[in-house]
Amino acid sequence: MRLHIFFIIVLVVNTLLSQETSYNKASIDSIFKYDESFFSKKKKIDSIINNTALTNQQKSYIYHVYARYLNKNNKYSESILAIKNAISIRELDDDTLNLAKSLFNLGLYYNKSGNYSLAIKTFQRLVELEGNERLKNKAYAELILVYKRLGDFEKCFRYFDKIEKFYLANKDFNSLCKSYINISSVYTSMGYKNNDLTILYLKKADSLEKYVGSRDKYIINLSFGNVYEELKKKELALKHYNTALEISYKRKDSNAIALLYNNIGYLYLQDSLYDNSFKYLKKGFLFAEDNARRKASLNYNLADYYLKSMNYIEAKNCYDKAINLLAFEDEEANQELDIAVLENSPNRLKVLSYLIKRANFWYSWYKFDSKDEYLKNALTDFQLADRLTDAITFNTGERLSKLFWREKGANLYIQAIAVCNKLKRTDLAYYFMEKNKALLLLERVNDKQAKLVSNLPEQLVTKDFSYRQQITQASNNADLLFDLKNAYSRFKDSLAFAYPEYARLRKQLPILSIEEHKELFVKSNEATLQFIINNDDAFALAITNNSTDLYELKNVSDLNKNILELRKKLQQPFITKEEVLSYNLLANKIFNTILPTHIYQKLKGKKLSIATDGNLQNIPLEALVVEKVKDTKNIPYLIISNQIDYVYSFSYLNSKNSVLRAPEKTFLAFAPKKFKDNSLSVLSNSVKEVETINTIFNDKVYTESEASKKQFLTDFGNYNIVHLATHSGLDEQTNPWLAFYDSKVCLNEIYATKNQADLVVLSACKTSQGILKSGEGVMSLARGFFFSGTNTVISSLWNLNDKTTEKIMVDFYKKLNNGNSKSEALHKAKLDYISNNSGSEVSPFYWSSFILIGDGIGVIQAKSNSYLYPILVLLITLLFLLILLFFKKSKKVWVTKR
Repeated sequence: MRLHIFFIIVLVVNTLLSQETSYNKASIDSIFKYDESFFSKKKKIDSIINNTALTNQQKSYIYHVYARYLNKNNKYSESILAIKNAISIRELDDDTLNLAKSLFNLGLYYNKSGNYSLAIKTFQRLVELEGNERLKNKAYAELILVYKRLGDFEKCFRYFDKIEKFYLANKDFNSLCKSYINISSVYTSMGYKNNDLTILYLKKADSLEKYVGSRDKYIINLSFGNVYEELKKKELALKHYNTALEISYKRKDSNAIALLYNNIGYLYLQDSLYDNSFKYLKKGFLFAEDNARRKASLNYNLADYYLKSMNYIEAKNCYDKAINLLAFEDEEANQELDIAVLENSPNRLKVLSYLIKRANFWYSWYKFDSKDEYLKNALTDFQLADRLTDAITFNTGERLSKLFWREKGANLYIQAIAVCNKLKRTDLAYYFMEKNKALLLLERVNDKQAKLVSNLPEQLVTKDFSYRQQITQASNNADLLFDLKNAYSRFKDSLAFAYPEYARLRKQLPILSIEEHKELFVKSNEATLQFIINNDDAFALAITNNSTDLYELKNVSDLNKNILELRKKLQQPFITKEEVLSYNLLANKIFNTILPTHIYQKLKGKKLSIATDGNLQNIPLEALVVEKVKDTKNIPYLIISNQIDYVYSFSYLNSKNSVLRAPEKTFLAFAPKKFKDNSLSVLSNSVKEVETINTIFNDKVYTESEASKKQFLTDFGNYNIVHLATHSGLDEQTNPWLAFYDSKVCLNEIYATKNQADLVVLSACKTSQGILKSGEGVMSLARGFFFSGTNTVISSLWNLNDKTTEKIMVDFYKKLNNGNSKSEALHKAKLDYISNNSGSEVSPFYWSSFILIGDGIGVIQAKSNSYLYPILVLLITLLFLLILLFFKKSKKVWVTKR
């Protein structure tokens, strides 16, 4: 046999030596087909490569196929080295076609070895080569899998849209089928909310039956099993798992068999069929062999089995093994979990879910056996999971992906606060509450500061902003948008590489400590209140200058229902006495739930800054009723006892306050009154509103047809106060918009602008409404203005009454001009409205819709008369000279007398 192999090698070498540029590739490929040891083949290939008589084309081909052989034998580092040699030669020869093939394989090898960042760079380099559209789309298909593993899901959708068009146009149904399978797996990774889309694409893949190979059929059935399991359709799930299992046995795929036994075991576990569950999980271990990921998953489900059996010791052991296998590929690893190791792990997404599950396990064990040790272990896991969530979020480049991970983080934070509450760790509870709110806004401000501190060249800062603007403008051009987003991703990567200090600083979010919070925001007459709330649990943290109270809210399900009911009542004026009394009863019930008596007594009479959460963001807390009353007059609304403003988060507010603003002008207002869009009603009082306010400022007002979208986008970036008296609303996809005379400005367009305003007043309907994203807040117009630079926004929670709005807004600016802070001015304007009206007109519908978000303390010098400042300077100078003259005379007198 060995003589036969040697003869083949000699024949190949002779063939290669006898040809300059042409040779039989099959003769090279044949070396790898014979049953011979790996090291023997490696030695022979090395001897051929060292033959100096080979042409570059011959050498590059040998390196290329040799790398493929090494990779199949799990020699990842050696395969990467070999394919790099092929790439180097093909670059020198300007062999673009074959260079693309080698780059594609290098991307695959990096992906398989878990080096996702280099896989992305390699595939992107391939895409930039001219020609070979087929290979480019194969690269896009692989990028979908890479970005799925990184949790950057929005990029997956972008690449899928591109390749689906290409495969349909070229009738490449085999590749199309695989793409449908891959995109369905992306939706699966994003969780149960996307089950319909998962099923849609699986059915599309299944419809291409004649193009589906046995492996694809296995994956389709496995995926159907997963989604039906999520939907609690156990029989359908089991049917698909068994079909996939049958295929896997025929293919002799032990890894797939282990996975399916694992899934079936979990399915029985959910059905409380514990004996069946244990049997299938144990079967899975028989086929898992040395596959660390598979063994980790089996241990993870086995831990659940032991937990349900209340065998906490075995459950702990299995959770530990599962995490060790993912992090270190060793179930008995003695190493300490470290964030630097975890964030670079190819299994980071799985590790995150396992850490959270183990933290909750510790909490369950504490409930069974009340040892603080278990709570401390839970807190350690939550803290590590929090840092890993940050790492994943920062490494995702797209907004949708970031929002997804912030939502995941929100579930983590409320669980962590429950543990903090038991341990009386208000310091860490404060931290987790801050992490639960508007982190992407904080990230945006921090990014700006990082650019300044790291001295990023101004032309690069401008280029970054230009990319964002172009992406917004290209939203209706899919091909252009695809190219722009890819170019922007490459640009951001280049920034991080060229300016490592900028990359480092932008990832260090300035989350305040509770001590810093007290120093900045809590004076003797001030207090703060923070909430975190989901469907089942809620906590609040009230801080005054001499008390800190972390407390749990009770009956959260009822609270959420009551908030939604109150919101309905707030959106219309009261007509009857019964409506008033019904409102009072409900508003008082919510008040007592979120502010128990012992807490309210500490906060009463103070200026109150509130960071709300969940459904609480949809109601104005100042409209709550603090006592049960049967009277329909003199209702004790919270606004009577407390001046209230709102913040997205205190860390964000603090960072925002440090941003330098230098607008050249003072006041800008828009009041279209009528609109080209006939569906928008005439706002009869809007022009009067802005013109009356402008008597204070004597600056710039656009009304009627001059109040155009273009004029707004051109001017609003250079004013200290921007007032918009117009219509706003939500489209069918609940995307917020703001109307101007000729057209609308949408939220994403506001994101792509810059402004320097200390105050933006959105005197329009529903400007605080939008999609509620857990862990971030409401995606509203107000948020859009904060993102683009605004310090304070006054916005509305529901439809406004045109006439009432004018009264409150004019009064607000008058009080602002008299030296009141922004928060005081709005508070007093509302109180004046309440005291000056009666009957139905005093309903919260009229006065409580407007809320102030952001910096409420700041005082704006409203007067902008150009002569005021020079006169003031002159008077101060004259006064100084008079004092100086007086002291000179006094000195002379003193010297004489002496």
